[in-house]
Amino acid sequence: MSRVPNILASFLTGLRRDRDRWVLWLPVFFGTGIAVYFGLRAELPWWIDPGAVIAAGLAAYLARKTLAGGGAFGILMLAIGIAGAGFWAAWSAPIEWSNMNVST
Repeated sequence: MSRVPNILASFLTGLRRDRDRWVLWLPVFFGTGIAVYFGLRAELPWWIDPGAVIAAGLAAYLARKTLAGGGAFGILMLAIGIAGAGFWAAWSAPIEWSNMNVST
């Protein structure tokens, strides 16, 4: 049981040491957000995307000076990826349901 605190302390020390490299993970979180959007089985309500971006942005702003700030910016980029993919999908290819034999 005493190994768990040592592993956690080692992990946090590594995070603090590599703080200047956290920015390299932001495109990964952005791309993961896009992949999450296209992996959804149904469209999200329109208000979820901007709400998630605003909430994640506020959390990232409030945590910017702490160790949790890097994770908060990662979550922000994930939310921006999901919102960006949703906006692009809605803007680029609107579907006319009236021409399809699909009940809405």
